[in-house]
Amino acid sequence: MDITHVNNGIIRKVYLEDTNDYIDVYDCYAFPYNEMRSSYIERGKHSCCSNVATFDIETTTLLKGECELFDTNFAFMYVWQFCIDGYICMGRTWEEYIIFINKLCKHIWATIDSPLIVWVHNLQFEFQFFRDFFQVDSVFAKDKRNVIRANVEAVEYRCSNALTNMSLAKFTQKTKGVIHKKLNGKDFDYHIKRYPDTELTENEYGYCICDVLGLYEGILSFLEEDDLLSIPMTSTGFVRRDYRSAVQKNKKNDMEFKDSKLTPYTYALSIEASRGAIAGSNHLHTDEILEDVDSEDIKSSYPYQMMTKYFPTGKFYLAKCKTGSDKFYDYINQWCCYVTVIFEGLRLKKYVGIPYISKAKCRAIQGGRYGNGKVYMAEKCGMTCTEIDFKIICEQYYFNNFEVKELWVCRRKQLNREFRGHLGEMFQAKTDLEDGDKFLYDKYKNKINASFGMMLTDILHPTVLYEAHSENPWKVEEIPDIDKALNYYYKARANFLTFQHGVWVLAHGRSDLNEGMKIVGNDLVQVDTDSVKHLHNYRSSFNELNQKIIDKADNYSVKPYAMKNGHKHYLGVWEHEGKDNEFTYHKFKTLGAKKYASEDENGKMSITVSGLTKSAAKWFEDRGGLKAFKTGTSVPAGISGRTSSYYVDMLYPKTFMINGHKVTVGSNIAIEDVPYTLGITDEWLQMVTEGIVDWNEEFEFNGAYGCE
Repeated sequence: MDITHVNNGIIRKVYLEDTNDYIDVYDCYAFPYNEMRSSYIERGKHSCCSNVATFDIETTTLLKGECELFDTNFAFMYVWQFCIDGYICMGRTWEEYIIFINKLCKHIWATIDSPLIVWVHNLQFEFQFFRDFFQVDSVFAKDKRNVIRANVEAVEYRCSNALTNMSLAKFTQKTKGVIHKKLNGKDFDYHIKRYPDTELTENEYGYCICDVLGLYEGILSFLEEDDLLSIPMTSTGFVRRDYRSAVQKNKKNDMEFKDSKLTPYTYALSIEASRGAIAGSNHLHTDEILEDVDSEDIKSSYPYQMMTKYFPTGKFYLAKCKTGSDKFYDYINQWCCYVTVIFEGLRLKKYVGIPYISKAKCRAIQGGRYGNGKVYMAEKCGMTCTEIDFKIICEQYYFNNFEVKELWVCRRKQLNREFRGHLGEMFQAKTDLEDGDKFLYDKYKNKINASFGMMLTDILHPTVLYEAHSENPWKVEEIPDIDKALNYYYKARANFLTFQHGVWVLAHGRSDLNEGMKIVGNDLVQVDTDSVKHLHNYRSSFNELNQKIIDKADNYSVKPYAMKNGHKHYLGVWEHEGKDNEFTYHKFKTLGAKKYASEDENGKMSITVSGLTKSAAKWFEDRGGLKAFKTGTSVPAGISGRTSSYYVDMLYPKTFMINGHKVTVGSNIAIEDVPYTLGITDEWLQMVTEGIVDWNEEFEFNGAYGCE
């Protein structure tokens, strides 16, 4: 490493092995401020400097007992790195960063009176560390601590994680034009206790540099189509902007959007009826090592629903009809409905592998039996659901009686043609690029995936308040006037998305998944959103279902397929996962929703467990494979990939001597590696081991409704 003293500062020429180049690194004294040039970017009432800047810190966590000054876990920053227009500045203390950012902004503001935008990957982390050292003017946060933007004196910090919806490693790997990709964190080893006076190795400097230089290069890629002010705050912002441009070309769409305005009451019903995808396992096949398990996935399920299905359009009206009358079923079959209903004597039919009713979405349950968050039986069960959900419940359950408390109805219609057309264009572009530019392919793939995410974004948001130098710095103010907030949403020129459409996208997706579940019956092993895993070979049955989907495809005004080399590539069809003539999984084991593992012929494992890193599969392989994948198995800290974050809020920074090192500590986040123990609830364990008890032991059942 070449070290040269300049103006009481230091320039380090750091060699990066991955890119075979040398990077000049300045400190806050030697940084060439005079070489910074800035122009003025203006858009409406907003303006900013034209410089592109990124920021990052590295921290050390000391656990309880590692420092006698604190009786809890705590953390501190020991190095910061800043990139602006390709120049790198690094320092070891917040005092140095204050010197640097003040000098930098003073130089820029000498000619440009506008904020400097600085991108930070996972801003909520860095903000917690630096917030005590600066005057924070304003904060935009999705929730407590979830900071998207922070205006701090002359700087506007923005979260690039929210912008990209990717980890920094994935973003730098997948983005065209990024040369300095994020380096391997394992090589850096976060567990080493480093202090502000710890001498860093050249490799450690290289790791820090690539974090900000790679992010800087990634941000430059956005400037090919945007400027710094037009870049959205979140990843869905790009997609929302493209759809808005397409949809608002037709003025009728805006009239339809306003006509579909929710009232405070129907908004509450929409929130209540909204539920996620189906995820779970069949209790008959849970906690067993199964052989020859197959898997079928719906291709682009949510985009398919948006392109082909019906959605509520216009106002919801309270319908007057008797429970179970012909008029009631006319509404159920011909209208979009919110059904507030109470079922009595509810029991799951024998061929249904995984129950449909989610315990968490029920208003009230009496005398219930549950497993994995699902309702297997109940004396009484009340909820608000869509007509799609109601039909599936009638298919899956027997019940003695039901009473409809309220029925709200709305006319059905497809999403407007402009919306569907734009989605179809993106699917065509993605299909064209399958064998071409992988960067553009990923770009269209991400946009298609984000199309649904923007639809079910809540249209009302409570205000998140930040108060500096407070024991409780974060507060969430509930919306005081729902009616006023809804009026504001529907009057805003930029808004065009109808929230209840997102509710129906999910409902249609669950309905299509249910069709696959019905094919395999009790051979069902696992479901997750758009995937059905099952015993035995049902490919001919899925092919028949696919043919029905294909036969309807040309009936739509916007076709749910893309053309390539004379062939149609359909959305919504079921695709077999793996080789055509083989089962998907040689061996498979599930413990419940989003908790399963597989093993190939060579004993190589793959795991999918929420909260457990996929790389932990090797740890299971070394301990017996699927036999070790069982309740009670504990994956050690550091291998599990699971961490626990402990927020420390201080009123003001303080300087301490910590283990012989001078350290200034402000508010911080201590991150501790923690183990992950495979477990299931007692409720689910009872269902897996005992199954469903005899119905008559629970309560009287006569099966008056829900019969085939």
